[in-house]
This record gives sequence, C-alpha cells and structure tokens, in this order.
Amino acid sequence: MAALSRAYGLPVFLTAGTASSPKLDGLRHGVIIRPGERFDVGDCHIAAEPVPHDAREPVQFCLWAGVLKLGVLTDLGSITPHVVQAFSDCDALVLEFNHDPVMLTQGPYPRSVKARVGGDYGHLANSQARLFLDHANTANLKTLFVAHISQQNNSPKLADAALAGWSGLRSCAVIHATQETGFDWVDLSVDLKNTGLSAQAV
Repeated sequence: MAALSRAYGLPVFLTAGTASSPKLDGLRHGVIIRPGERFDVGDCHIAAEPVPHDAREPVQFCLWAGVLKLGVLTDLGSITPHVVQAFSDCDALVLEFNHDPVMLTQGPYPRSVKARVGGDYGHLANSQARLFLDHANTANLKTLFVAHISQQNNSPKLADAALAGWSGLRSCAVIHATQETGFDWVDLSVDLKNTGLSAQAV
C-alpha cells in the first residue's frame, strides 16, 4: 500500500492504530481518521465504523453515493449491537463468511490460530454472518457479496447452507467473492430504475 501510494500520490485513509504499523513505514500520503468518524472522498460519503477485531483500531466502512448505501463488513470476530445498527439499511453489502467451525476445528491450522480465528476478535463464522442478516434491517438490500471465504476452513456451499431460509433471498442477489474469482464491477444504480427515484440522486 505504501509503495502504491508513493508511486501515484494516492491518499490512504487509516486510523492512527493502523498507521503505527511498521509495515506502513514510508507512507507519505496518510490521512488519519478516527473510529466513528465520517468524511468525504469526492462525491462519496464514508463512515468508519469500529468493529471487534484483533488489530490496531480496526474499522469497517459504510459508503454512500447519493441515496445508495454500500457496506463493507469483513475482518470482525463477533456481531455487536453497533455493527447491526451501523450496517443496517444497505443497498449492497460485502459480508464476511469466513469459516465453518467444524472445518476450522478439524483443519490444519495450529491451535493458537484456530482460537484466534474462532474468537470474539477473529473472523465471522457462517452462522454469525447469518445472525447479522437476521438482526439487521435488510429491507433495502439488493446485492449481497459473500466474502472472505476461507480456502481451508469453508466453502461457498457451506456459506449458502447458512443462508438457506433467510427471508432476504427472495429479493437479493447473492454473489460469491472467492479468493480465486473475486467479483466484477456491479452497477448498483440499476436497482434504482425500478424505484422511481431520479437518476440525478445517484
């Protein structure tokens, strides 16, 4: 990140805790943000929301472009009331479905890593991701990106099994963002054409 920022003069928005990492030595265009802070980048309004994760001042992000809200919620070990509130009402959501607890327990990781990944400050299990969807307001959600799927401790099929029976599936497209394939550009404004909202609102 530091090399990319230097090469192209790109600003990097990060918390003070993240900026203190020796991996970011040489970062010249850092913009320090605080957990809970809101700021603008061009026409995009962004909220840095604190999450429970074993990192220095970890945050995840909600982004607004006009009336559309995108949530990026990965790298957290548990679902808090703040997380549910902050990431409700998204039109699209990138959500962590990191691991299946049985696969994690029986997998190749050392015991200490298994405890970290499965702990309250590690990563979300499939069932925890589903718990978030059951408690958050997902009435506006049209696109769900199933993300951060562990290659060793999970599979898209198991993530889909956790989603089975979720009421939002009736109106929400599900896109799997695997490490091999990622996902392509998705035009969220297409969904607005069926809502009667003006294109200028996007």
